[in-house]
Amino acid sequence: MTMRMTTSSFENNVPLSTLVRWCKFNLVGGIGIAVQFFALFLLKSVLHFNYLAATAIAVETAVVHNFVWHEQFTWADRTKSGRTKSNRVRQSLERLLRFNLTNGAVSILGNLALMKVMVGQLQMNYLLANAIAITLCSLANFLVSETWVFAREGDTFADVQCRPAVTRSSAQPCRNSSRPAAACRLRPPAPAGRHDRSAE
Repeated sequence: MTMRMTTSSFENNVPLSTLVRWCKFNLVGGIGIAVQFFALFLLKSVLHFNYLAATAIAVETAVVHNFVWHEQFTWADRTKSGRTKSNRVRQSLERLLRFNLTNGAVSILGNLALMKVMVGQLQMNYLLANAIAITLCSLANFLVSETWVFAREGDTFADVQCRPAVTRSSAQPCRNSSRPAAACRLRPPAPAGRHDRSAE
């Protein structure tokens, strides 16, 4: 009985789907780190790019890689639908833009700023500095992706965080009323035995 109550309480606080998605997000992110390291090494050590230019290109390469996998794997339940191909392509491009504005921008600007400090001023090894920068820039990316980039169609950040539980018993239709529909939906149910005088 105790084990059942503990498990139920944990599932209520942290939905299982969110935990699974978090694990997928980290798996994709881990692969993305390898992609970023490889791109950075290739650009800096083989092609002799400036370390800042190499960092920016490597980060954007990892961002695009992660976006493709998040669409097809992490948030596939939200991105795959029965819409036409043209609509799916348009929505995918919109998500890519949002992903770059959030995950991409934080990663690129954060990586560049931290690399400038750690490599340019502290003379740290560029690969070690890049690992630290990746860790420091990745913490907020999951929440941003979950609540905005890959949010269900029609959802906003506030909808995801504060969506109330609506039951049939709490819904009160306002027939023959001149009040706005929103006010009718938010009105609490009347106690049993009382009539709605506003409708008379």
